Parts: sequence; structure tokens; C-alpha cells
Amino acid sequence: MSFIGTQQKCKACEKTVYPVELLSADGVPYHKSCFKCSHCKGTLKIMF
Repeated sequence: MSFIGTQQKCKACEKTVYPVELLSADGVPYHKSCFKCSHCKGTLKIMF
């Protein structure tokens, strides 16, 4: 049995984003740790 991973790439680092790491903003995939403020580089979190 072979594992077929996702083909989604993080917009920030261009590496594969697996479902457990996925944070999608406006349909664009990011790793949770790569979703940062472009000004201060602080990690951002989505609050519902």
C-alpha cells in the first residue's frame, strides 16, 4: 500500500502542506507556522 500525499504547496515556503498542518486563507494553503505578518513576522492565528 502506498501513501498518496497532497499536492498542495505552502504559499510562503513552497513545501508540501499535509492536512494536519493546513491553514487556508482565502483558498490559499499555508503551514500554520508559515502564516505570518509581512510587517512584524509574527505568527497569525485565525479566530472564529
